[in-house]
Amino acid sequence: MFAISLQTIVPASFFVQAVAPWGVEVSSLWMLASYLIGYVALLLPAFRISEMTGRLATFCFGLVMFVVFTVVTGHAATAYKFSVLRAFQGVGAAFLASSILLVVSTNTSDRSRSLFVAGLCAAQLLGVGAAHTIGGKLAIDDHFRWGIYLSAPLMLAPVFLCVPALWADKKPARTESIFKRVVRFDYIGAFILMGTVIMLTMGLVFGGNEHKWSSVTVICLTVFGVVGIVL
Repeated sequence: MFAISLQTIVPASFFVQAVAPWGVEVSSLWMLASYLIGYVALLLPAFRISEMTGRLATFCFGLVMFVVFTVVTGHAATAYKFSVLRAFQGVGAAFLASSILLVVSTNTSDRSRSLFVAGLCAAQLLGVGAAHTIGGKLAIDDHFRWGIYLSAPLMLAPVFLCVPALWADKKPARTESIFKRVVRFDYIGAFILMGTVIMLTMGLVFGGNEHKWSSVTVICLTVFGVVGIVL
């Protein structure tokens, strides 16, 4: 959760340094928004996928995808490639977060759950704070790409601690086949939810920055996003 939060904010610390070699072919806000879109749009579907494939498989998939696209994103040569690759990095983060939250919700008692949730929240807040400190220092030293690369070695801790724990905690096999679980998946609802979450995220990111809060674009994205999520 620390690494996920770190990657959410860290590009904001090196916008100025990245503009010189990359130019301004895309808005700097897309460097933040693309990751958030991939993350929030796939978070809830990842819960369902975890139920179908198991938490260990979901966690390992998210871990590999997050690390691979962290490295590839840090090596991006243009702002456009950086923004697109960041979206896939956010998808990996969504699968990781879904596994984490499932473990906390199912493997803790009512009394102790709040303690674990507080720990996850503390890790997220620490990641946000560290993003500005670490990213800013690397940007000053002209090593801003390492603000992205940094999350790859941080994933060694989950590899050695979380994967064995999830392997030992594998749930009994479900009686229904994977085919039936896939068929029963609410694809229409999932796509509608993903679309509305993306709309709300874009409205909140671009409101007050690229567009005024009173602009038609921001109002439509925010209103339709909220209404769609409620529906």
